[in-house]
Amino acid sequence: MLTFKLWLENEEKAEIIPAEIPMPEDIMVLNQLFSSHNKKLYAVGGVIRDYLISHYHMGGKGSGPKDVDLTTDATPEQITKILSSPQAMKHGIKVLPKGEAFGVISAILNGKEYEIATFREEYYDPIHGDGRRPDKVSFSTADKDASRRDLTMNALFYDIDKKIILDFNTVNGKGQGIEDIKNLVARPVGN
Repeated sequence: MLTFKLWLENEEKAEIIPAEIPMPEDIMVLNQLFSSHNKKLYAVGGVIRDYLISHYHMGGKGSGPKDVDLTTDATPEQITKILSSPQAMKHGIKVLPKGEAFGVISAILNGKEYEIATFREEYYDPIHGDGRRPDKVSFSTADKDASRRDLTMNALFYDIDKKIILDFNTVNGKGQGIEDIKNLVARPVGN
């Protein structure tokens, strides 16, 4: 219940636009599975960027999603439990805990791997860290997760159930990622 409340509070900080992004059937299966366990699953990053570029600049004539990155409010332990459930087994889903320390669990479905990452924040130690990999990872909220991504156009979330795009990097109420795609600008997240 607390996670849901946090999500609602954070959603209010985002610019929200309706969208009908076509999702592969495997993603719809995973989404239904997470929903049945009272967890949310979101597409994030390139699939949304590519859809909006097609929408704003190609008259909607772009190709469908090539791959879909997924993120969730479920912890790695909860993701593993969901993907190991009897419902998941009926779909032939296999679990691959390849990046559990960083909040990433993979689902293998119909021979394809889908990485599912828990919302997270990252800390980089400026003295002892290597600057490439986070020195500490903590689980967080969607808006914090958006703030750790590379470019504003890659920090967009798609609520598969509600069919809305969420842009948490807002300036004066406008989503910076959405505006950057409209203007074909590549801008890093944050300062």
